[in-house]
Amino acid sequence: MIKNEKVLARVKPISKIGNENILGCMKITHFSNEKSIKASFLATEFEFILFESSSPDVDIQIADRFFWDEIIRLSAPSDMRIKLETSESSIEFEVPNAFQVCLAMHTCCARLGGKCKLDSDRIKPQEPTPLWNLCQFKYNLFKRGIPLPQVLVDEIETALRQSYQKLDLHALQCSENYLPDLLSAFSDSTCFKEIVVPAAAENTNWNLICPFLKTMKNFETISFTEKLNNQIPQVVNSLIANKETKLSNINFIKSGINADNMPFFTQLITCRRFNKLTLIDAVENSYFDKFIHELSKTDAIKTLNTLCICDMPTLNIDSLMKTLQLVKVFEFHNCQVPIDSILPYLSNKNLQGIIVDGGYIIGKELDKIPISSSINNFTFTHVRWENYSLISMWCRILNHIPQNNFITMDLSYALTGPQSWSSFFQAYCASPTQSIKSINWSGNQISPVFLQFLAKCQNLSQVYLDDCYTAQTYNSFISPFAEMMKTNSCITDLYMRAFDDTTRADSSLSRFLEILSSNQAILYLDLSGQPLGEQGLATLATFISNNKNLKTVKFDGSLNVSIDSLMNFFNKIMQRGVPINIEWPFAEIAKLRSISGIPASNISKLRQLWKNTCIGGNTNQPLTDIEQEPDIIRITNNTCPANSPLDDTDYHPTWKFNLPPIPEPNNTQLFQNAASIYSINELLKRMKQN
Repeated sequence: MIKNEKVLARVKPISKIGNENILGCMKITHFSNEKSIKASFLATEFEFILFESSSPDVDIQIADRFFWDEIIRLSAPSDMRIKLETSESSIEFEVPNAFQVCLAMHTCCARLGGKCKLDSDRIKPQEPTPLWNLCQFKYNLFKRGIPLPQVLVDEIETALRQSYQKLDLHALQCSENYLPDLLSAFSDSTCFKEIVVPAAAENTNWNLICPFLKTMKNFETISFTEKLNNQIPQVVNSLIANKETKLSNINFIKSGINADNMPFFTQLITCRRFNKLTLIDAVENSYFDKFIHELSKTDAIKTLNTLCICDMPTLNIDSLMKTLQLVKVFEFHNCQVPIDSILPYLSNKNLQGIIVDGGYIIGKELDKIPISSSINNFTFTHVRWENYSLISMWCRILNHIPQNNFITMDLSYALTGPQSWSSFFQAYCASPTQSIKSINWSGNQISPVFLQFLAKCQNLSQVYLDDCYTAQTYNSFISPFAEMMKTNSCITDLYMRAFDDTTRADSSLSRFLEILSSNQAILYLDLSGQPLGEQGLATLATFISNNKNLKTVKFDGSLNVSIDSLMNFFNKIMQRGVPINIEWPFAEIAKLRSISGIPASNISKLRQLWKNTCIGGNTNQPLTDIEQEPDIIRITNNTCPANSPLDDTDYHPTWKFNLPPIPEPNNTQLFQNAASIYSINELLKRMKQN
């Protein structure tokens, strides 16, 4: 500190205020009348010092005014707790986190032309939530005097709140003004696992991105979109220089790989030991065979575990699987591959799994094909099965004995004729097997005999029945399956999601849950998209309360319930006294707010109930920043209209009063002329009046 400078505001960490566990405290003294403001908030260790500028009386009054203007703008009344004390009166409300306070004061200091010391490394929670990195991004922009890009901030916040783990620079179209600050804020974050980079030279400033690639730590996947170019060597050097990264997967999207840019591709996939290579419409059709040949000669193929190919309908399967025999898992998505051409290569001793999403199969006697004992993953989804080939494949998989672990089988959304289904249920699915651990039967026909088969497989722990529970399958689920699941001790993960209106269950789902209420084996239950209704939600609460072993529940999407029902739901589960990972109903809350304009205070109460439920009972532990105000963001399925009633009511405090606008930061000269400057007492009076 410079000698003779007065400290106008200082923040230091403390541990308690009274009986409350408060992690930070601020005292701001108004020197003109010696009154003070005490603010408590949730942070850990930080220090903020605002030095006196050349005009203390005027500047401090402006600072007071700006401070409160920022707090009002950034916060909602249900999300604040600040205590103001004077000799005459006091008032309490809350502030979401310490960072907003410091950000407001730092910005104020910059606008006044004063000096400010803000150690951003120390202003950090012990366990940073994803929104902390977003706050860092905002802070970086404020330091540089750049206006906040609200649309960009909203996009990122939406991704963070809904656990979308991809930082897509291509989709965000982040300008060079914001890109350095954005990358700096998220370089060591754990909230994003994948970064998408537009590779075209005219759209990408590698001088900004390469330093980030050298320092990023927790990203596991890097994706390149558009055509590769001669800037790739910079990227390669950056990835080689990063010794701390967890990067293990690399994706190429519409990269136009051909003879000209193949050397760039080779440099990228050989610069690190990548576990998975994904090609999404990435290779020119005429070059594909040559590409496979060149790929087989690289060192990368020796360590590559998985090769995933998407949106390439003209694949030469024979050339691919014959040449790349060291690859352990092949994935084909939306390639419409002839599966018959894959079958001869299932005898490859290096192969561990085959995943096909979209394709067709003609063969009849698939039960006789040789399959390597190393394979434990059979995924054939959205496949057209001809000539009873579904039955043949089913029998072959059931008879397969894997060398290690158990089998994962996915035959979901099978396309076959009614006669094939009839024959399948009559004769081929009655005998249980001990080798299967997971079955995905989503979107397929079901019958009581098939559900009996599931219940009798002793090692089967994971079952997917998405889009299976409909009004037509009511009897199959309610009578045999629910009764068998009452005493089943093997199935721990049950998925019964609904992805469109034609496959949603009716109110009978509550009857299914009622019968299931005595089951103690289920650890994971996913009913996303099912219209539970008031009765179904209450029955689900009873099931969760009875099963103390249950770890995770998902149920959002199409609940059709009231806010009171949700409060009763969380209140009842909270009484079980055991922690549970239960999702926050984003879509349902957004729909309720758009229809009836639920106040923010009710949402805040519901959020606290939800948190208490997650940690297993009543608690005074306050909400973190990522848990607060979740509905200010857009829901990805557009259930919350852009012009909903909450835009005009719930986001703004009812006690907000209008203040004259403050100009943008100008650090070259002091801002000394401001209209309507209020003292602390006047501010308190105005807040009480409102």
